[in-house]
Amino acid sequence: MATPGPFDRERATLLNPPGLSEAWHGLDLRATLGRHFGCPVFAENDANCAALAEARFGAGRGFPTVAYYTVSTGIGAGVVRDGELVIARHDTEAGHQVLWPAHLGGPECHCGGHGCLEALASGNAIRKRFGVAPEELDDPSAWAEIGRWLGLAVVNTVALLDCDVVVFGGGVVKAWERFDRELRRTVRESLFLQPPPEIRRAELGDDRNVWGAMTLVRGLAPPPTLVQ
Repeated sequence: MATPGPFDRERATLLNPPGLSEAWHGLDLRATLGRHFGCPVFAENDANCAALAEARFGAGRGFPTVAYYTVSTGIGAGVVRDGELVIARHDTEAGHQVLWPAHLGGPECHCGGHGCLEALASGNAIRKRFGVAPEELDDPSAWAEIGRWLGLAVVNTVALLDCDVVVFGGGVVKAWERFDRELRRTVRESLFLQPPPEIRRAELGDDRNVWGAMTLVRGLAPPPTLVQ
């Protein structure tokens, strides 16, 4: 199962995922789904699953180090190096990198912080900050601002990982043409010590999480059919 984070990977249990109701907090996925389906249950972060799928079969294939961002209701991220997920103590929470600190007036994030990328450029942030859903936002200056925040996220990601490619997927990315130019401009103007990475839109469509989960369970899933 591809699940939102944070969660306990060993026990396949959700912890306190921001944006979900308390009914989900502490939910034991292994026991609950195992009883229902009568089979073993494994869980992985949904952005990690998407990252693995795009790195193996999609926009990141052929690159040694892939950073992937899901820009949807919230923002998640995953890192793949040489075809394998990079997992440290817990999970990558790049959606909660702080770009606009509280003391400078950054908006509150539901994680408890202020000025996180998720509070600035996610679908929920767009609704809160601009008053409409992403698919209804028709303000070029608003999309340019979103592009700048995502561009700064790319700069930070390169500074830490020196990645070869950054891939963006998720519902907000359906408006790619509206913010892509400003995103790339921000990277060009803000990244000095390292060469810029390839910046690509995800290729695998809404099933990328499923393909990533299948890859983890089966070893290597057959390549999916790309959505043109």
